[in-house]
Amino acid sequence: MRQKLLLLLCFGMFLFTGKAFSQDISVSGTVKNEKGEPISAASIKIKFSKGGTIADDQGNFSIKTSIGKILVISALGYESKDVQAESEMNIVLKQSTSANALTDVVVTANGIRREQRSLGYDAPTLKSDELMQGQSMSILTALTGRVAGVNITSTTGAPGGSTRVVLRGGSSITGSNNALIVVDGIPYSNTLINGGNSLTSVDFGNTGNDISPNDVASITVLEGPSAAALYGSRASNGALIITTKTGSSTKKQEITFSTSNTFSSILKLPDFQNEYGQGYSTASFGTQDSIVFTPVDYGDNFSWGIPFDGVVRPWGQTIDGVQLKKPYSADKNNVKDFFKTGFVTNNNVSISSGTDKMNYFLGLNAENSNGVYPGNSDTYNRYSVRFNGKAQLSNNFTASINFNYTNIGGGYVAQGQASGSVLSNIYQTPRDIPLNTMGDLNNKYNSYGYTDASGNAHPDQYGFYALYTLSPYYILQNFKNNMNLDRATGGVNLIYQPTSWLNITDRITTDFYAIRTTSITPKFSFYPADPGTNGQYQSSQIQQNVGNYSLASFNLNEVNNDLMVTAKHKFENGITGSVLIGNNIYQNKFNTTTTSTNVSGGL
Repeated sequence: MRQKLLLLLCFGMFLFTGKAFSQDISVSGTVKNEKGEPISAASIKIKFSKGGTIADDQGNFSIKTSIGKILVISALGYESKDVQAESEMNIVLKQSTSANALTDVVVTANGIRREQRSLGYDAPTLKSDELMQGQSMSILTALTGRVAGVNITSTTGAPGGSTRVVLRGGSSITGSNNALIVVDGIPYSNTLINGGNSLTSVDFGNTGNDISPNDVASITVLEGPSAAALYGSRASNGALIITTKTGSSTKKQEITFSTSNTFSSILKLPDFQNEYGQGYSTASFGTQDSIVFTPVDYGDNFSWGIPFDGVVRPWGQTIDGVQLKKPYSADKNNVKDFFKTGFVTNNNVSISSGTDKMNYFLGLNAENSNGVYPGNSDTYNRYSVRFNGKAQLSNNFTASINFNYTNIGGGYVAQGQASGSVLSNIYQTPRDIPLNTMGDLNNKYNSYGYTDASGNAHPDQYGFYALYTLSPYYILQNFKNNMNLDRATGGVNLIYQPTSWLNITDRITTDFYAIRTTSITPKFSFYPADPGTNGQYQSSQIQQNVGNYSLASFNLNEVNNDLMVTAKHKFENGITGSVLIGNNIYQNKFNTTTTSTNVSGGL
């Protein structure tokens, strides 16, 4: 018996979000100032999109976009400019006349605010309006193309997929190169959660994506050396300093509601041949003229059979004495049409208010997604609530508190080449098989267990055409990979300022999460419903799996306490000096528990 071909699948799927673009063009150009000097590291962003790039040291840039799209060109110290995309562009930026261009305040380590010009290192900062232009569902992917030297890679464009943030290249071959994430002074664990085995894997995402982009006021990027000096070895790969929104001391109560809806579809698939159909051929090496095509093998997963001729031929199993027929021709979109249009909706409500003595911010966010796979196997639901409050208790004593709770639940589709991989089974579909029409598992020709014309049940027989692969629809309905996360972060900050030149701050923060993953591989044993018509299907050709059930839990409990004493003095010659003395107490408890049925024994 010919063995099933195992295919190592390294193909990636990319999701295209939003409206269908018109004709794509390649845009190249130069960004200069009014003196004709190149502006290095200028930001070039596609308006209302997360796409973008950074100009090189000579101000040169290139980017792919669509005719009619608007590019937003900006650089530190210059006024931003909106221009319509053309093939070749020469951009001239005017120097900013705003005093803020020289006195921008950035948040560095431990929530300390400093003027950007006083820093001895580069610390680019992105504001909320920049981060939300593309309506990204992840605050990490929102950084794509916006800061020089920041490399953002994602396993998928869908919500919940893991995201990798590397600043200025990787420094480790075996370890993690991810940047440290700090939210309101709280070091934020960015654990990557994976499941599966050597043949298959499940990407449950990473915990850095738990942050709602709607709650973020700004992100400051600290690269390797400067970040390590501030946060130690944990920030050896750099740090993202995230500051969340707070209430304003000059505003009355403000209620804001926002909603965004995103549609997604498959952008790119592998190139498939459309000349040969189901089956295989044999030929001696170097003797192409002696190719011998085998008769059509109705259960084969190869697509190198006889050339297409459009003749109506039978295909699949003979069930209850009937075999289906179709023209023997390429179904060019049988893989593309298997996928559906994905949908993401994001709803956010925020309430903020304040006076000169106190302020607060309350944010509620819900993000719900159903991906491009048929059914509800790749859903993602994130709900979060955030509260930030600050009060001046006396003339020299201030207290603030921040709290965030996030709940995430979702279903995930396995990757790789094991039996539970949807893509593996899709890509092994012959080019003439109408895969996209085979989603009804109650139809006996698509089934795994069926009822015949006389009403007799056959729970141990299957009618799906393939002997060496499983129906991807059956996999989506019966192979389950689920994840649930509960996360709470928070902190209390006390500030005592006995004099104008002395500041004493004590802050205690915590980060706690509990993650539970469940993976189910069904136990089954099916033999073909075809009684052996034309010798194509045999009762010995069994589709079976011993089944598996596994549980994993990941628990983190982290506490930080920072005590800082800062003294400042302005000398007569206008020079200002400051001294900071501090202490940090850090406690981290992390444990993982995995339970699974015996691999060989199954369920």
